[in-house]
Amino acid sequence: MDKFNDLMGPDSSHRAENIASNPYAATQFFNFIVHAMLETLMGVTKHGSQLTSIKGILGEIAGYFGVVEAQGQGMLHLHMLMWLAGTPDSGEMETALKRFEFQEKVCQYIRTNIRAHLDDVTDKDICPAILN
Repeated sequence: MDKFNDLMGPDSSHRAENIASNPYAATQFFNFIVHAMLETLMGVTKHGSQLTSIKGILGEIAGYFGVVEAQGQGMLHLHMLMWLAGTPDSGEMETALKRFEFQEKVCQYIRTNIRAHLDDVTDKDICPAILN
């Protein structure tokens, strides 16, 4: 572990130089990583203009939309929205969110899976229905 930082790869300046020296290779690498993530983790495979989906780490993906942006030094990053197969539509979700039992499940999920600290924000601010 003493050499962990030495193994992390190039610093931001060197990465920027690499991207500037061959932006096409950087773009191709980014594309490879995104497709590998979609196929390996999400179970989505592209065949021309057609997509197929098998169960991935989130379940089966019914569809997705992604936007690629370049950060200040040219590094590409992806914003993606995915629709899971079999999930409730917006009307069903609105109805479910009005039920105390569903609110309780959402709060329990947040408590179990999400960790963050915000000054002046308490559990009661996040899940008031459960704590009242």
